Amino acid sequence: MGKGKRKGGKKFTSDDFTKIVQHADREARTGGQVDDLPDDALFFVDSAPSEIPKVSKKDRRKNKSLNIDSILKVTPTVRFPKTAPNRKKITTINKPAGSRLKVSEKVIKPTQRRKAVKAYDLWGDDLVGESQDLVVSDVAASKTKTLNVKDIPGKPKTAATRSVPKVDEAGCSFNPVEDARQDVIAKAVAVELEKEFQKELHPVKKIAPMSHVNANLEDEIFRAQAAEEEEEEEEEEGAPQSSRKAVVNKKLTKAERNRLLRKRENQQKQDANIALKKQRRQLEQLKEIESTIEEEETGKEMKRQRNKTVKEDLQAAGPGRLGKKKFVPAPIQVQLSEDIDGSMRTLKGCPSLLKDSLKKFQHRGMIEPRDVVQKFKTSYAKSRIEYERGTRGETARLMHEAMLAEREAAIAERNMEKSLF
Repeated sequence: MGKGKRKGGKKFTSDDFTKIVQHADREARTGGQVDDLPDDALFFVDSAPSEIPKVSKKDRRKNKSLNIDSILKVTPTVRFPKTAPNRKKITTINKPAGSRLKVSEKVIKPTQRRKAVKAYDLWGDDLVGESQDLVVSDVAASKTKTLNVKDIPGKPKTAATRSVPKVDEAGCSFNPVEDARQDVIAKAVAVELEKEFQKELHPVKKIAPMSHVNANLEDEIFRAQAAEEEEEEEEEEGAPQSSRKAVVNKKLTKAERNRLLRKRENQQKQDANIALKKQRRQLEQLKEIESTIEEEETGKEMKRQRNKTVKEDLQAAGPGRLGKKKFVPAPIQVQLSEDIDGSMRTLKGCPSLLKDSLKKFQHRGMIEPRDVVQKFKTSYAKSRIEYERGTRGETARLMHEAMLAEREAAIAERNMEKSLF
């Protein structure tokens, strides 16, 4: 028995074993052997609606797979073989010999070099966006392998209008020429004068300070007048109530209702006739109406163009409004006659590097303009009241006496006014 077993085992080689194992693994990954699967897994039985068993919500919820189970579910990693062969091979095989030679010639041809991009001229008069558009279009064409990327329809090339911080003039430099310095001083004086004129033209109304006594007096007078007016109104309303008769709505007769209907119909006809006459008059004056419409359109177009130019000038002059505050340019840093000195040893220090950088960021629109934050100590010191030791009760007593005196004075003035009236 042992010899027969050994002889039977020698019939299978190692290659046969590896093939069998690979076949079993492949079938396991693709869903298992078909012979072992039940009929329900292979076929779908189309049954009538009445034959379909009803599944309760509880069973449906139990049979529902969890999210973690669907994530951990093993998916087949084997790529299934293609049923259709590759089209490229078929086209190259079926083509005649001449077309094959052309294809080979196309492949052998050397790649054509791209045209060199013209460098942007810093001091030229061309638009700022032209060279940038050319560079971007060349890069996009090389990546996407498309033609005419730079020729985008409906996209006009316009110059950049973003505001850029201006360089200080020659008069602001160290030890400048006198004429240049005087020009800068004149500009600075003009800016300050404009601010003063704006304050004079648009003054801010300040609330007049009012003492505590006057405020109490006005309040008491207002309340007294209101009380007297209410009493007079009550007396006037109480007297004629007995003599007033109840208003009864009279019921209309049929003749009166018909008269009202005829009147309403006549009014509608008159309104329709007036509208027709107005329409005929407008048709007769059609040319005049067209001319007025054209004038209005031209006026609107001119206003639109003006607004556009003003907007462009504002964008070029300064940044847009980012926050609550409006951007205010920094004052012109110009030296006065007493500050000018030929030696750099006596040059006055100007530690405003951080302030200048913040102003530049605000001018470029990178950060919003902000106000200078006052220190908390100063405001706290102003609102704080300090008492000496042992004087707090005395000050409270004096304040109470002053309040009582003010109240008595207010009552006396009110009584005097009543006696006069």
